[in-house]
Amino acid sequence: MKIIKQTLLASIALISVSTINAEPQSLQESWYIGGALGQSSLNPDGGSHWKVSDDKSTAKKLYTGVNINRNAGIEAFWTDLGDASLRSDDAKSGRVNYEAIGVAGVYRPPINIAGVRPLGKLGIAKFTTKDKGAVKSKQAHGSSVFLGLGAEYPITQNINLRAEYDRYDKDIQQYNLGLNWRPLQRNHSRLIQNKPTPAPVYVPEYVPPAPVVRKPAPVVRTVVKPKVKPKPVPAPRYIPPVVQKPKIQLMHISLSGGSNFDTGSATLTQRGKDELYNLAGKLTAKGMRVKGIHIVGHTDNVGRADSNMALSLARAKAVANYLQQLGVRQDLMRVDGRGESNPIFSNKTASGRAKNRRVDISIKGVRTIIK
Repeated sequence: MKIIKQTLLASIALISVSTINAEPQSLQESWYIGGALGQSSLNPDGGSHWKVSDDKSTAKKLYTGVNINRNAGIEAFWTDLGDASLRSDDAKSGRVNYEAIGVAGVYRPPINIAGVRPLGKLGIAKFTTKDKGAVKSKQAHGSSVFLGLGAEYPITQNINLRAEYDRYDKDIQQYNLGLNWRPLQRNHSRLIQNKPTPAPVYVPEYVPPAPVVRKPAPVVRTVVKPKVKPKPVPAPRYIPPVVQKPKIQLMHISLSGGSNFDTGSATLTQRGKDELYNLAGKLTAKGMRVKGIHIVGHTDNVGRADSNMALSLARAKAVANYLQQLGVRQDLMRVDGRGESNPIFSNKTASGRAKNRRVDISIKGVRTIIK
């Protein structure tokens, strides 16, 4: 019990340290489930009569977890570690099957290399064994503190590929490769079918022709009024309406990294896609003249500077690629990543860091206004 208490306290301390500078997640997006398949290494102590003839076996694992924040969480798991094959001095054979359940604290440092995030685990596992054949085994230790290392790579917005290594003690180890799923933005798979709202058709104001001024007929001051041939009335003159030249406006849009991208990655959330969808509808509307679009990614100062630079550029490219898919011309877009070098708020507070994680979009000539 003392070992279990120390392990749980260490896991809680690991999670508490990681909550600093981390973005909160909603309950809907925080839990996940997963499964894995791999290989175990089992070396039970057979004494002087039994020897391990095969210490390698196929291992299966199921787990579920909840993310307390973007860096830390807690996992519960069940694993079938497979069988260790043994042979006695008198040519008898048998096997010992290992299973385990447990709980662990999971820490993901704020490091992202080409989309890959490392992780570490510290937890407690309880083992059960089952004898097969002539073997009669006895568990020396029912519980064990274990350490784990691994890495995750996002295949889609909801599914991650995970590779991991768990060391329960010197005689029990496990290597796994599998997938986990989390219900991040459950409507991510919904296709956008609504077409952009067409821009209103401008109808120029009708300017009526100027009134024609007719000169009065001359007064003849004679007794005998001679016949005066009337002058022809000039035809009405059409004055075309005065149309002002279009006025070009500049537009600046900023997408926050916390709500428009997956945590620590360049994958757009559904909210980010919706904002870009509305923007693309304006850029591609009839009568719009876009001269240039500058897309710049920024991060806070958490993590290494080179990783932040790569993440900011990747997010800017993700915005440009999605706008291109929605019909915006690629040759109009210029993409930059500036990492943590251009904060707009202080990085000493959580709210300031959240505002510094952004993608700025500057558009020249996005809308023409005719009065």
